[in-house]
Parts: sequence; structure tokens; C-alpha cells
Amino acid sequence: MTGIPTQFAIADLVLEAREAAGLPVPASGDLPFFYLGAIGAKLGDFLPARTELGAGEPNSRVFAAWLPILGLLAGTPAVPGLYANLSTLRERLDWFRALTQQADLAAKLELVTNLDKIEEMDGIITAMRAQLATVATLAPTFALAVRSVGGSATTPADQRWKLHPTRQWRARDTLHGSKTGLFLTQIRRRADVSGDSRLRAYADGMMVAYAAQACGNPFLNGIVGGPRRNHWWRHQWLGNYVDTWVWGYVEKRRKIRATGAEMVFNSGGLVPNPTLPTWDNVCGAELHRRITMGGIDQNSVFAAIGAGTPLPPRLPAALVTLWSDSYQAAYGTPAPGLGINAGGIQSAYSLTWLTLWMSTSSSFLGCHPPDQINPPDSCGPRPDWVAVDGSVVLPGGTVITPPKPSIGSVSALETASAIAAALLGLANYAIGNMAGGAAMLAGAVALLDDATPPDWDKLSCHAEWFAVYLANFENALRDLLVTAGLIPPYTTQLAHNPVAFTPMGGAQVVPPTAALNTCRSRSGLEQGYPRSVWSPAPANLSNWTQYPTEPVETPRQVSYPANAVWPFHFVDGWTFTANGDGTYTSTQVNPMVRRNTTPALLSAQEWQERADQAVNDASLERGFGNAVDNALALLAADPTMNFLDWDLDADRGIGWPAWTWSAPAVQPGEIELEP
Repeated sequence: MTGIPTQFAIADLVLEAREAAGLPVPASGDLPFFYLGAIGAKLGDFLPARTELGAGEPNSRVFAAWLPILGLLAGTPAVPGLYANLSTLRERLDWFRALTQQADLAAKLELVTNLDKIEEMDGIITAMRAQLATVATLAPTFALAVRSVGGSATTPADQRWKLHPTRQWRARDTLHGSKTGLFLTQIRRRADVSGDSRLRAYADGMMVAYAAQACGNPFLNGIVGGPRRNHWWRHQWLGNYVDTWVWGYVEKRRKIRATGAEMVFNSGGLVPNPTLPTWDNVCGAELHRRITMGGIDQNSVFAAIGAGTPLPPRLPAALVTLWSDSYQAAYGTPAPGLGINAGGIQSAYSLTWLTLWMSTSSSFLGCHPPDQINPPDSCGPRPDWVAVDGSVVLPGGTVITPPKPSIGSVSALETASAIAAALLGLANYAIGNMAGGAAMLAGAVALLDDATPPDWDKLSCHAEWFAVYLANFENALRDLLVTAGLIPPYTTQLAHNPVAFTPMGGAQVVPPTAALNTCRSRSGLEQGYPRSVWSPAPANLSNWTQYPTEPVETPRQVSYPANAVWPFHFVDGWTFTANGDGTYTSTQVNPMVRRNTTPALLSAQEWQERADQAVNDASLERGFGNAVDNALALLAADPTMNFLDWDLDADRGIGWPAWTWSAPAVQPGEIELEP
């Protein structure tokens, strides 16, 4: 599934195009509503996410899968979670570094009078050690949780997926696979009638999301090996990789265009110039700010998760009413027990905001690409307590701890080491050795009371080395969450080893998660699509990072008809060739597809022809063109136009209308269109 960063990148390009054409765009005060609309049907991923219900029904399956990790981060009312503890350590480090830069008597006095800040770290580190022990076992536990809560296809009776009546489906499945055009039509018309500019901006964003998903999800399906119905968590995982690629590409292209350059692809179209490690990272994009409203922040959401109490409402009542009324007009009254109500909508917003914050805010786990973490300058040799590469090792590994200070020593070097040891006692949790932690802290306190002036240069070096250590530790946690499919990777992690990729190197893609495998579509001539329902053995196998080996779900379909291409193909379809004289030739390789003069996405004739094919398990095997042009066409469409009911998951193949199984007992089997 196209992720929120991808949809926001497309939304940005749409706004730029409209501004360049002199067309109206939402006012700055309405932009949060526009971007919330640009999330589109993905709001259903967390509808509902009632924190007081935990993983129980009717909460969304995505929320249930996230919950073990969210609980670890949130803690409980009595015990701070991993996020709070890590934030405190980061704050103490920033405080300590600032004092070493100040390096005067006032700085030493502040250290002396605020020793409690260091003393408290012992308890924080102890708590983090226990929390990290949980993280060490979280991968198989998480995999089992993902498998047990299921993609919608794994337990049909429970998931109510693709069976009549569609009003009994989960909200996420309904919004992507049932009456998608009718729901969007209702949103747009009711927003227009309201006269509320906020609601109109929301409707505009919804149209962008509709185009982004209709054009982008077929691309994702091809990389995944099947529609979300069959491989839901592989979609989650790969969507994050494509988010990193699209966001980095669009932002880098915008910056180099300001210098008169364009993004080009060398080595037969495989290697971008500028290269991937230089692209902007989505982890520092702060995209949650674009949809912030109602005073929401991460601490309040974590508090509700930790306490198991209801989330406070954040969205204005007018928006909730617009959404609820449009949903009921499109689908009828939601079936009892689905949680599709005002409280559910509010909870979906809060969890969407929180997970977007986790994915795109540097205040969560920093944003320190490994290739940009440098040892401090002018600090001499690497200290004994820093690993050779400055990295951290999670439980089970080995890290050399700081030297234990000699209590009562008046040596400036010992003083520096003792104070650093208080801060760097954090290293102990990485090997599960807390025995020396309290002694280190006590030694630091005793030495801080000594009259010897601190060696500020040495202290600063210790602090800077610790900053390197902490950045690598945060990256270790980030890697776990990336593998789990919860947050995007760094752009540098998308690059492949050029030597290994040569015939001499075995023509291997190294690492296997490089963009050539995770962000580039497979050939339109693929023979093994779609793969049938995910069935790992054992059930807790974390194999969503591998192309599916399940048998083909017949009849065979086409995911994305183009030959192997990068995501720009579905974003705006523009490619550029350097002419060698500082100029570039532009070509739109994926223009908007039209039926006569009407965009295919808006053509009732096109929809009917595709529908006639679908009921015979066939397909026209063509897409709609790029998302930006289609979004612009939707925004320019006659306000009285009825949008069409496309399957936004591109299930079973590209450009399919919304459908259901004809015979519930036979899946897969014959399909029928929605009445």
C-alpha cells in the first residue's frame, strides 16, 4: 500500500502544479485538513483503535499488530516506557554536552547542584535494561502477533473480507474495496454544501489520496507479489521502503532543480544521480505536524495506551460529522460491533498521527543515517568504552564498559572519566551488566564534590563519544522497527553494493533489502502473480521480507504492466536525460490514460469495460497513468460528477472495479461486482 509519506509527496506536487497554473489551493489554516484528507482510505488502518479495548474487537488488525511495540514504548502509569526513558537520557546528554561547551565555573556549579540528574540515570538505565530484554525477544513475538491477528484473508469468517454484505467488512477493507467512488463523491458534495473551507480542503486531499492509491497500489502489488488481501504485512513492510524512496526522490529533485539540474538515472537506469545516500530522509520530515490539530501530542497518546484509557477527541465535530454522514450515505448504517462511529474516527486519527510521528519525527529515535555519524574531532584515540565502529550491541553482544573510577582521586583525567562514567553507565544495559552502574554513579558524585577543576576538553570528548554511541543505539532500535515493518529505513540503506552487482561479483543485490529489490517494480511480463494467501510455517516466521513462495492464485493477473521501473513512474511519470551541456530532455513516460477525452479514472465507459472483463476473471491489463495528473483531473472535475468505484487495493489485478466473491465457500473463485 502506498504510505502516507508517498501520498503527501504526491499532494505537494499537486499543490505546486495548481499554484503554477494560477488555480486555487487551500489556505494555510486549512492545510492540516487537506493533508488529513490526503491520507484517504488509509485512515481505516486504525479505525477503530480504541486504546481502552487493547487488541480486542472491534479494534483494527493493524492496531492490534502495533500494540505490543506501542505498549513497550508507552509503559504504564506507574512505570515509564522505553520512549520516556530514552527521551530522558537524550535530554540529560544534551544538558551535559552544553555544560562541557560552556566550560566555566558556572557550568561546574550547575553539575554540582544538579547531581540528581545523574543519580536518576541509574534507575532509568535499569528500567531500560529490562525493556531491552523485551526488545531482544520481540521479533518472533511480533511476527506471531502479526500472523495471529491476521491479514483480512487469513480467517475469512472473522475478517468478513470480500463477502456479502460489504457493510460488515472492517472499515479499512470497506474504504479500499467497496463503493470507493461513491464515498468520495459524498465527501466532496457535502463539503461543498457546507461552505466550510476546512471541509473543502479535506475533500480535496481525499481526491489526491484516491488518485495516489489507484495509481500507486498496483506498483506496490508487483513488488510484494500479491494484493494486500493475500500478503498484508509484506505490503506494510515494503510500503515503508517505497515511502523512503519517493519522499527522498521528490525532495532531492526539488532541491537540485533550484540549481538548474535534474534527477537522472545512470547504469542502464539503475543508479540515480544524485545517489540515494544524498537524498532527504523521511525520518526527519516531521510530517505529523501537517495534520496536527486539537492539541494532540505523543505523550498524551502514549499515556492512553499505557493506562488503557480512552483517547481524548481531537478532531473538530464538523469533520467527524462529514465523515460519518458520508460513510452512512455510501454504505448504509455500519453493522453493529464494527466501531465505526465518532469515537472510532477520533481514535483512528490519534493513532494515525502517532505512527506518522514515529515514522517521520527525529524526536522519536533521532535521524542519524549511519554514514553520517562521525567520531568527534580533536579527541585523540577512541576511548576504551567505545566499540571500534562506535556502535551499540543489543543484548547478547559485547561492549567494553567505561573504566571504574578510583574514588577520592584528584586527577583531572579521573574526574573526567568519573563524570563520563555516570553518563556512560548507559553502556551497561547493552550487555546486561548493571552491577557496576551504581558504583560508577556514586564515584561520579564523590568526584564532583572534589575541588579539582574538571578537564573540560576531556569531558567534552567523552560527551561527544557518548553522543555517537547513543545515535548508534537509536539506530539499532530503528533497525528492529524497520524490519518489523513499522517505520521507514534510511535512504542510504536503499543503496546496493555496485561491485557485488557486477558479473564478477555474482550479480547479487547486496544488501537484499536494497532499492533494486524493494522499490523497483517487477517486469510486466511476470508469470507468478498474484501469490495466494500468506501461510508461513512456522506461524511466527518473519518472512514478509522475502518474495512469497505460496502458489499462484488463479487465474493469473497483471500487477503493473510497465517493465521494471522506479516509483517516479506512478508518482508523476517524468524522466530526464542529461544532454551534456547543462540542459536536460524531459519525457513523461507514464502520462494520464484517457478514454476518448475523459481520464480513464473518471470514465464510466472505461469502468464498464473493465467490469465486463473482471467478471470473466480477465483484465484490460493497463493502468490509469500517473497519480499527480490524475489528482489534478479529479480536482478539476465537474462538482456534479459521480466518481467511480475502483478497488483501491488493485485487487485482483490492475484497474479492477470493486468486487466480492460470488460463492463465500469458494475462495478464490468467481467474483461479482458490487450492486
